[in-house]
Amino acid sequence: NNKQMKLIDIPDLVEALLENERLLEINVRGNSMYPTIKGGGVARVVKCKLLDIKQGDIIVFKLNGKLIAH
Repeated sequence: NNKQMKLIDIPDLVEALLENERLLEINVRGNSMYPTIKGGGVARVVKCKLLDIKQGDIIVFKLNGKLIAH
């Protein structure tokens, strides 16, 4: 009896985890957002409503199947 595992891409996995947990901690790689976010650190991603976002926040969103932090 072979069970097939459904493949899921990272953006969908992150979305599903946030839907259930509301908080996700991610190890940061690279320095593209240095000095605000430093490589080797931990970023906390929290699900929120659009109206909760304020100037200066870093947001993560899905665009064309990819996760973007800005």
